[in-house]
Amino acid sequence: MSKKRIPLFVASLIVVTALIGVRIWWINAHRIETPVQSFPMNQEIKLDGAFLDDISEDTNGYSLVVKKAQIMSANEYLQRYSRDDVKSVEGGDTPNTRVVLEVEFRNSGSTGVFNIISSWVTGKPSRNTYYRTDTELWEHRETKIGGNYAAVSIKDGTTYTTFIPFYMLTNPPFLSPYKEKASTYATINEKEFDYLIATKPQQMRVNVHV
Repeated sequence: MSKKRIPLFVASLIVVTALIGVRIWWINAHRIETPVQSFPMNQEIKLDGAFLDDISEDTNGYSLVVKKAQIMSANEYLQRYSRDDVKSVEGGDTPNTRVVLEVEFRNSGSTGVFNIISSWVTGKPSRNTYYRTDTELWEHRETKIGGNYAAVSIKDGTTYTTFIPFYMLTNPPFLSPYKEKASTYATINEKEFDYLIATKPQQMRVNVHV
């Protein structure tokens, strides 16, 4: 590069850097903040149309109450809550591998659904641990679901109580099915959690403690 071109190059670099800075400022100044609502256990929470994945869930009329949280093994869950003949699974005696929430749902006039499957639990206070819904274990309780992992609904004018298990894997495989024999279920040491029940138009969490 000739000496005559150096000032032009430097000037161009300064302009590009300034434009990038202006762009970052504009994005930060105009970003839309999602409101966050937190609720305690044993309080009825009206969803009022708030949803997890898609507005078509139509949760107007749905509400829920988180009544209890427990930590247990997979086999303890089956022995307490299974409605089919399965009372144990391989490796299911490992203690403290599931966070189980007792949740009562109410439908006061909705024709929509509630997306239980996509909800998750985060550990506190760091919120760096994420627990997914254990649909395979939950099916032994809710035998009519039969692999329909999209969402569930209850009859208008009724309430329904279920027990939802959540889990986390140690060393989960990358770009392969999440549940794999090479992975093991993580031991849960936390006692406080956030149960995410909606993401839009506001994020709704239930403060859960064991």
